[in-house]
Amino acid sequence: MLSFKNISLYGIKRNCKLCGFVGTSHNQIEALFVDLTYFGQGLGKKLVAYTIKELNLKKVCVNEQNKKAYTFYSKMGFKFVSRDEFDFLNLHYPILHLELQK
Repeated sequence: MLSFKNISLYGIKRNCKLCGFVGTSHNQIEALFVDLTYFGQGLGKKLVAYTIKELNLKKVCVNEQNKKAYTFYSKMGFKFVSRDEFDFLNLHYPILHLELQK
């Protein structure tokens, strides 16, 4: 079971509608979601830029199979640091650890 007990959420709205949010915990980005209606409008970039500038976060983990997420974070300046063979549920979904490079 997932717990959001220690996750802080930061959202972004357009026309009074929540259209995306980023979840953070400790020193890293834990989740990033943007409503499909708003894809390609730079909202994900704004949310990640907020976490970097305002929260000084420099780490994120992505599922190795999620090539779009890896590409997105790479464009934002994150670089591959390490790989875990299993996810946090001990399932065989390799996780890539990325860090923002100066």
